[in-house]
Amino acid sequence: MERFKKSVVDCGDSVEVLVYDLTQRCVVKPLSNYSAAMSQAQLVSTTVSNEMDHLRLFWGYLSATNTPVADVNNEVIRLFRDQALDEVLKSPSYRGDEESAKATVNVKLRRIYKWLHWLQAEGFIRDGTVGDRCAVSSSVVVLEGSRITRTTPQARWNIRSSCTYPLEYKIIPNGSRHHVSQDIPTEETVDKLHEIFFSSTNDPYIAHRNCLIVDIASVMGLRRGSIHSLMSTEFKQAAIDAVGENEFHVRPKSQKFGYANTFVVPTWLAQRICDFSESHLRDFILRKKISPNRHKHRIFLSSRDGAPLADRSITKAVSAAMRLTGARKGSAIHVFRSKFASEEVELETEMRKEAGLDTSTSSIADVMAMKMGHRDKTQFLGYASRAQSKLARKKRAAQTEDIQKLKSENARLKLELAGLRNKPVGRSK
Repeated sequence: MERFKKSVVDCGDSVEVLVYDLTQRCVVKPLSNYSAAMSQAQLVSTTVSNEMDHLRLFWGYLSATNTPVADVNNEVIRLFRDQALDEVLKSPSYRGDEESAKATVNVKLRRIYKWLHWLQAEGFIRDGTVGDRCAVSSSVVVLEGSRITRTTPQARWNIRSSCTYPLEYKIIPNGSRHHVSQDIPTEETVDKLHEIFFSSTNDPYIAHRNCLIVDIASVMGLRRGSIHSLMSTEFKQAAIDAVGENEFHVRPKSQKFGYANTFVVPTWLAQRICDFSESHLRDFILRKKISPNRHKHRIFLSSRDGAPLADRSITKAVSAAMRLTGARKGSAIHVFRSKFASEEVELETEMRKEAGLDTSTSSIADVMAMKMGHRDKTQFLGYASRAQSKLARKKRAAQTEDIQKLKSENARLKLELAGLRNKPVGRSK
């Protein structure tokens, strides 16, 4: 049994993430206080929760090695780093890519460095524990506003800085930073998933629920957390009828980095969500006698207890079905964002080309960043470049086909002309 457990406590106006020591039966203050500081800095609860997942592993390591947090130094972090990498490499979810495994460990190290800086700034550990030429070598970072930043005069700092996180594994670059996966699902993949969902359960609610989750991800490109946060109250028939042929919009309650973006929902999909809520979801709630306080008006509920479906449950359901389609290990709900991005980039590029508008990778990336709720357009440069290459190939293929048709027609005319020349001409009387 794990000694250090995380607990997410809903306090009404806020959500607190606490870490408990089950052996000592107490709250781990150095972690829980840091969690409270992040919440006060307006970081969203999912971010705080993820931070605590990383830090409680390090706290468990310190406890197992009898190392007080005040005695942490470069060697302690190095030993933890190497042990964490060994655990990732032995994990059942390891996919054979050691560079990705190192990147996973690096994420944990960054959280540890930031936490140590905060502990020192708040007086939990003595000055000189962490910093330039200290027991823990690292440039100074503090919690400020909604993010953690360096205290240097620079306007911004590089999150991969070797000075800030000196014990990070050095990752060997694997091509472009904005690599586009080659395993992008298609509509055929979606159809196969539908078949798998309906054949793997006798509960129509589960089958229809899982199919709808995949369809929303495929058609809208929403992240898992945003899909999970959609509410039945947002898709009432009256609201759908009111927009008519216009676009239906929704603002998911949960968005990455606390964004509050509004997304376009195709009217047919909004209608389908409404129909699901008024039929399968309503019947499930009545059959299980689930109270509003329990289901919180969410669209996607756990078939076990009627509570909102957890993010990990969505990943597990889709990942298992994806494996049955022949997809590689690790393919889950997020791959449908790649499908959406790829299709939308191609459509946007073709529309702009037909209208005589700018089709540069930068302009396409700008549009896609808005559609997918990103602040950083560079995430889509790879997709834009790929779409332009695909259009160029289609153009060359069409030109090649035209040339072949002309050659065939030319050959036919030559044969016809040769036949006319060889045809005997009758003498006139």
